[in-house]
Amino acid sequence: MPDSLTSESVPDTEQEPVQKSMQETLPAGVVSGQVSYRERIALLPGAFVRVVLIREGEKAEPPVEIAEQIFHPLGQVPFTYHLKFKPEDIRSGFRYAIKGQIFSGDERLLFASKTPVALEPLGPNREINLPLIRVPVTQQSHMKPMTAAVSRVFQCGDFAFGTRTGIGEIALYLPDGVLVLSQVRSASGVRYEEGDTLFWMKGERAMLSHKSTLYSQCVHNTARDARDPHERRPVDFRAVGQEPPWLLEVVSQHNLNLITEYGQKRVQLPEPKVIYKPGSVTYRAMSGADRVSATVRSSACQDSMADKIWPQSVSVWWNGRRYQGCGEFLQP
Repeated sequence: MPDSLTSESVPDTEQEPVQKSMQETLPAGVVSGQVSYRERIALLPGAFVRVVLIREGEKAEPPVEIAEQIFHPLGQVPFTYHLKFKPEDIRSGFRYAIKGQIFSGDERLLFASKTPVALEPLGPNREINLPLIRVPVTQQSHMKPMTAAVSRVFQCGDFAFGTRTGIGEIALYLPDGVLVLSQVRSASGVRYEEGDTLFWMKGERAMLSHKSTLYSQCVHNTARDARDPHERRPVDFRAVGQEPPWLLEVVSQHNLNLITEYGQKRVQLPEPKVIYKPGSVTYRAMSGADRVSATVRSSACQDSMADKIWPQSVSVWWNGRRYQGCGEFLQP
């Protein structure tokens, strides 16, 4: 039948131009394909896909991201991507790879490529599918800022405070409130002032003058940086657990965050109370129908999903459900 030709009925010489034209459908400077994952988990509103083209470094050099595409997907997996790059950025003698990621609306990493997929960006095979795997909630991190805004926690001895750097200004999250300082000229480092408050920063070190008190030996303490991009204050206690994976973070005198069910369930409660007993500390917080109680005991705890022994064991109750895990106080 003329409408159902098989490959055996077409000479090889006639097949080659067809194959060649299919390879040439992608213009130069574009990698295309589909992003997918196996789990039957619907993405919440605000989730977005990120696809990155990487140039792998030589020896100890870190990889360099030379192009990325970010988009909000429609419907469910698979999602089609079209990543554009500049052909002149492709250099001979280097290896290139592509990876995919899916983030929640608050920029928490949900799915990621297990390993980047190698490719020749200027070669004919630029149709690359990216199967992603789910990231355990205890290992989820946040996306590097796509804007100039950066959050940090600085430690000055036993005094800690959070910062949020924007364009030409910085917000200081101090125990007595939030101050926004404007950037001023500085011979060295970056300097911000507002009224009698001064903040100076250079690299990982900083100095703060506030209410006639000078904190001259401040350093960026990455361990206390809050994972929640909307929370700028230092995290004082962090705990994790499995089956299902969960994450607890406590900001003393401010709030308590609990995330579970692979990031699908989340509660943030204000001003947790602290109850001290011999050998244990309990955090309790409530708001409306939500009630969380977390008891911390000083006993070594093995995380079943990581090669790490935590100094505290933790029991969490949330609306009648119990979670067991490990934790640590994030002190200077």
